[in-house]
Amino acid sequence: QAGDLAHAREAFLEVVRLTGRVEARVSAANMLCKMAQAEGADIGTAGFHAEMARREYEGVLASTDKAAVRAICQQRQAELSALLSTLDARASAEARATATSELTKRKRGAVSKLEEGVCDLLAPPPPLPAGQPRPSEVLINRSPVRVLWAAVNAHRLGLSWPEALSIGSALAGLVARAKGRALDIHPGDELA
Repeated sequence: QAGDLAHAREAFLEVVRLTGRVEARVSAANMLCKMAQAEGADIGTAGFHAEMARREYEGVLASTDKAAVRAICQQRQAELSALLSTLDARASAEARATATSELTKRKRGAVSKLEEGVCDLLAPPPPLPAGQPRPSEVLINRSPVRVLWAAVNAHRLGLSWPEALSIGSALAGLVARAKGRALDIHPGDELA
């Protein structure tokens, strides 16, 4: 059937099996080459087909002395080298884009959570029920104070506020781990 490259490859391989003709082996490799260049093929599949075709051409070159066949294989290998370079560049670009996109999403999520937390901190406390006295003591968890202290100092040193908060959070986490180890709460907890 026209356009069915995989079926055509299988047919050429059957001819190779029955006759041993090197030209049929080249045609089977050509089908792999076309499958690698097929429009819409994902990078992984295209790369797999291109690498298989390259190896097939190498096998043909090692097994024949026919000048015309060798010339075709060498030409196809050059085309495949260019295709593999293009696929590598595309894969690298897609990987960078994906990593950047994921990092941006994480940063946005962290900043929006941070903004929500800051808004919660800046909101006035709810009014006390009638007749209830104001508390004389305020209990504050140490970790948020450490985060804020480190963030303010990092910000004073010239870092942007999100960077400063990241450093403050990291410092508070380190101090909490150290305290946990000192109290033997997390004896095996090591930094990764």
